[in-house]
Amino acid sequence: MVIDLELNKKRIEVKNQINEGIKKTPMALFLNIPNRIFRKVTHSARSLSLISCVAILALTFLMILVVNYLVLFRQNGVTTQINPFGIMVVFEVIFLGIAGTYFNINRVLVNIRDALIESVVSAKDLDNLQQWLQFGWSPRIFRRFFFWWFVLAMCGSSFFFGFFFWQKGFSGFWLIIPLLGFGLMGAIALYYAPLMFLLPLRLQSYQLTLYESSPAHSAVIEDISTILNHFVYGYVLMSSLIQLSLTTIDLPISAQVVFTAIFAWIPIIIQFLANQICIRSIITLSKRKKILRRLTV
Repeated sequence: MVIDLELNKKRIEVKNQINEGIKKTPMALFLNIPNRIFRKVTHSARSLSLISCVAILALTFLMILVVNYLVLFRQNGVTTQINPFGIMVVFEVIFLGIAGTYFNINRVLVNIRDALIESVVSAKDLDNLQQWLQFGWSPRIFRRFFFWWFVLAMCGSSFFFGFFFWQKGFSGFWLIIPLLGFGLMGAIALYYAPLMFLLPLRLQSYQLTLYESSPAHSAVIEDISTILNHFVYGYVLMSSLIQLSLTTIDLPISAQVVFTAIFAWIPIIIQFLANQICIRSIITLSKRKKILRRLTV
């Protein structure tokens, strides 16, 4: 009875952590910037809707890019192989990807709260899940991720443009602002990608409530499949939109293939395989435990 009380208390603690943490993810903090500014300026208790915040940020970034183009590109007569209009399209698509990731990750976290937690029968596993959840909104972890992502993104962009455009008269200081923006938004949009890869590696060793006669048909197996696959589907959609938008900036086909392979299809394949291995491991572990119980009887 004491063990059951402690387990239920731990479940409530983790659920409350998710309820609070959803508001602290990098996507949520980023999209809530207009609302925080609005409330600070107006001293109002009323909040802007999420759709209003997304629209304000999208228009703000579009204005920044337009002004940047007019001042640093058109005014100075810079020549470049990259279509400025395409840069704006890609930028806005990535921003919409952040908004999509916000809803996608929220759905994943809500499914974990409402479905998975009740099926975990070990307080130790709940501690492990709680640790993973904290990674999702830890300012310290995000700052480290952002720093290294930004360094790699800037170095990768420099190599990317130098490799594909060095012999085509490529130049343009005006690209600095878009690149900085891509670095910022890329870190926010992809922050959960490595975390979602780690999740199935943790789940595969958890003690869960499974049907003894048919573990594969257990409700929790379907719940885990839903949690993991929702992220994959959202990532596929976001990657497809970004891949389509890349055609607007006149990148060479080889450059598009390299970019989408590194940031889209390779991560998707790895995530899909990790998800399948996780589900298979949970079912196999349950069957082994069943066989061991029969042998010991």
